[in-house]
Amino acid sequence: ANDPATELASFRLAEGFEANLFASEKDGVVKPIQIRWDTRGRLWVIQSTTYPQLQPGETPNDKVLILEDTDGDGKSYKTTVFADGLMIPTALEIAPTVQPASACYLGEGTKLWLLTDTDGDGKCDKREVVLRGFGTGKTIHVGVR
Repeated sequence: ANDPATELASFRLAEGFEANLFASEKDGVVKPIQIRWDTRGRLWVIQSTTYPQLQPGETPNDKVLILEDTDGDGKSYKTTVFADGLMIPTALEIAPTVQPASACYLGEGTKLWLLTDTDGDGKCDKREVVLRGFGTGKTIHVGVR
């Protein structure tokens, strides 16, 4: 079964360890590619329903999500779409900012983007290409490390 409770029950953990579900499809996480935690304890996720390729007539709408545990119990309760309208993002790295701003570097196709939320509402309102010219023969090579 592809059910979080069934999956958790199947884990074999070392003594003293525990596993809990932070987020799932119910929180909007669908076909995740990469995750990163920021200094504010939020989980950033890039996801692609378009991968491995755009189908004829399909409009790409892959996303960067930010998930937050609002009460400190280890579960996500708030999901914000930081950026959408993307096409097969392949890499994500949190960029340094001064709060309340947030930003990330995002690998997408031939470009490396800097996506920034300048007003602190949790949504990207500035997109700038910082590098370009990557090959697209194998999109997995556009990793941010």
